Amino acid sequence: MERVQVEVRNLPVTNSGEAMLPLLRAGVAVALVPDVMIRDDLARGTLVHILPGSGLRPAGLHLVTPTSGPRPSRVTAVLDFLARTLTSP
Repeated sequence: MERVQVEVRNLPVTNSGEAMLPLLRAGVAVALVPDVMIRDDLARGTLVHILPGSGLRPAGLHLVTPTSGPRPSRVTAVLDFLARTLTSP
């Protein structure tokens, strides 16, 4: 493995992955963001992993809804969307 030392100045700071995406695509930032946010960019080659194998451990997402009564269609739509979007390829 090649070791590279880089001097970094004027770091962008944000708590929004969406705000960081344009900076990442422009090549002026490095970030740890959820794979789901950059999956398409990785597939296109717009972004690349610079530290493969590093990152956060997978975490669970728990959605709680009432057990009785009808579930509104908008809630079902959100649950279905999250299941499709957040499922690993």
